[in-house]
Amino acid sequence: MDRRQVLGLLAAGAAPLAGVAQDLTPARPLPFRLRSRFWMNLHHTLAEAFQPSSQRGDWRQPQGWSAQETQDWLDALQAYRHAFAEQDLLNDDRFQALRLALLGLGDSQPLPAMEAALQPLAQALSQAAAPYRRQLWPAHDAANQAWMQEARTRLSRWGSALRERLEAVLQPALPELILVDLVPLSGDRRGAYTDGQPPHTVMPSLREDYQGDAALEMLFHEASHTGMDDRLREDIEALLAPRGLQDRKQLWHAVQFYTVGHVTQRLLSVSGRDYLPYAQRRGVFGRGWAFAVEPLDAHWRPFLEGRRPRAQALAGLVAACYPA
Repeated sequence: MDRRQVLGLLAAGAAPLAGVAQDLTPARPLPFRLRSRFWMNLHHTLAEAFQPSSQRGDWRQPQGWSAQETQDWLDALQAYRHAFAEQDLLNDDRFQALRLALLGLGDSQPLPAMEAALQPLAQALSQAAAPYRRQLWPAHDAANQAWMQEARTRLSRWGSALRERLEAVLQPALPELILVDLVPLSGDRRGAYTDGQPPHTVMPSLREDYQGDAALEMLFHEASHTGMDDRLREDIEALLAPRGLQDRKQLWHAVQFYTVGHVTQRLLSVSGRDYLPYAQRRGVFGRGWAFAVEPLDAHWRPFLEGRRPRAQALAGLVAACYPA
């Protein structure tokens, strides 16, 4: 409805004002700011390259580089290996402090001054910067840009509807801004990860299981870790507390995976797209939440499809997953 139509209806007294106001309400912008930044990519590429399980042997043992480039890269890689080889990167204070230090850094800016504990790693980043910029960064940036383009196409078509539905079923709203840094690989076999303070997601553009429509699900899956899943955790713990129990099985995370996947699947199906949610496609439930599969289908799915109240669905789900 354009402005001339609205003015005509008002003049004729032919339209309810509430309906007109609703038509004129601008759509809420989606919170995702997708980016591809040099320093953030270098940080995660070094983290990925030293992992024994990584398939990127070409990053670990570069071929065709100059002798100086190779030496600088291997020295930086050794510094990262020495610092993080025995650590869980997603929970390592130094790794995450570096991520935060790089968060606002432009591609051509020098590294900022860092605390003493981070100095050896800052030196490694500086040493690796020149060979990375020449040898790997152009291809990494191109992969990031391609992923972002595909994701933006899907967000423009389904993003607003998916956000509204997830906010309705999980209830806390998404933040106004979530920085999403695309990197080739994250250094962690689990893939993408998110920190809520400030809302920031690291998204690996080269992972095969994050391509196509899966990009839509994974963006919102990660976004829900910025606080949208807080009420879910609290309500599950509240149902367990009278029995002296805690959610040690992380049922909340199984519910979150299931919710985002199911809502994405239903939304895409309306457009005739056949989409299998990430957790089902990758066997996520079988690796730790097999106990929750049948209860989720029996109790939580009816709520997601509008056939059961939330409180009743959650109570049934918790009772089935934590039987007496």
